[in-house]
Amino acid sequence: MSFLHSYNKLLKSTVIALSICFLSAPPAHAMSTYIKGAHNVNFTKYDDLTTNNPAIGSLSEARRAGLGENDWSTGKLQRLAYYTPTTKIPGTEISGYFDDCNFVIRVPDKWNGRLVVVGAPGFGIARSADALISDYVLTKTDAKGGSYAYAVCDKGTIGENIPDPDGKMYSWAPAMNAFDHKDDSLEEWNVRFSQLTAAAREVLQKTKKQLPAYTYIWGYSNGGYVTRYAMEKHPELYSGMLDWEGVLWRGKEKNLISSLTTAVNAWEVMKNPKATAQDKSQAVGKLTNMGVDPKASFLWPIHGAYYWLPTLNVHRMKYDPQFVKRNWWEFLSHPEDYKDYKWFTSFCSSKKDCCFGKYR
Repeated sequence: MSFLHSYNKLLKSTVIALSICFLSAPPAHAMSTYIKGAHNVNFTKYDDLTTNNPAIGSLSEARRAGLGENDWSTGKLQRLAYYTPTTKIPGTEISGYFDDCNFVIRVPDKWNGRLVVVGAPGFGIARSADALISDYVLTKTDAKGGSYAYAVCDKGTIGENIPDPDGKMYSWAPAMNAFDHKDDSLEEWNVRFSQLTAAAREVLQKTKKQLPAYTYIWGYSNGGYVTRYAMEKHPELYSGMLDWEGVLWRGKEKNLISSLTTAVNAWEVMKNPKATAQDKSQAVGKLTNMGVDPKASFLWPIHGAYYWLPTLNVHRMKYDPQFVKRNWWEFLSHPEDYKDYKWFTSFCSSKKDCCFGKYR
């Protein structure tokens, strides 16, 4: 399916309803089609678009504190100096939704004519890459003080609250269960990313009276997946890309589900006080064979409890719904569910495309 076909299909099914908040904004009726297919659009003028501005920084999710803008080499959480903005970047922020997909577009007053489009990591909100990527590209000014425009979306993963397996709504943790909704999929991620690209270009054409001379794409984790997919499928739209530790989704080959199953089981052995030295050595070997650096072993307790197991379960619940269902937090105390779990034999072998195979 071509990008234009996917985009037009979305436009037909999307209600256009704009809510505008903008200093010296045009009349509301003139803005009703400002961004095609979008709703609940807000325009806000800021004297600083970086996270140094509390109005920007306070909206970024708390987990950004543990991302790559910190120096982990000493085993301590310490923010790297070059990820701390020192320059104010005045400009306009445009935020809104494509159906259930939240997006944010930032246009600096002094623009260098280039655009960076970003896919949020994991199941993160659209602002989850603010400190790591938005601050970085906004403060990369040229000789005239111009900086990049920035656009990001949450890929359509947490724009709505979905009941957990117990039938209750937990609005305080939508990211952990929204992907289980029947309308959420890897396919939607890719369509939303293309839609974001078109919207950002449209905004720049209207605000700066020109399209970007160069459009770069950047993402990490699941954001890296959509970045790579976009470049492979629509190279005509982009000038370059950075796939930063992107997930490689493959149905019948090693993927995040099969890899994290190995990691979870290895960690359970390593933290077991009754495990023998040989058992623990073998567990370390399994992790290192996956590419996990032993020098980062001080992070393994954090990853084992808060990354490997929850991330495995969120994706597995989507693509192997026949397996046991629990509320997402229950899996933190039930790692034994995955002790004998085999993606390739328990579920994937009976599915031609392993659910997400066609979205590779």
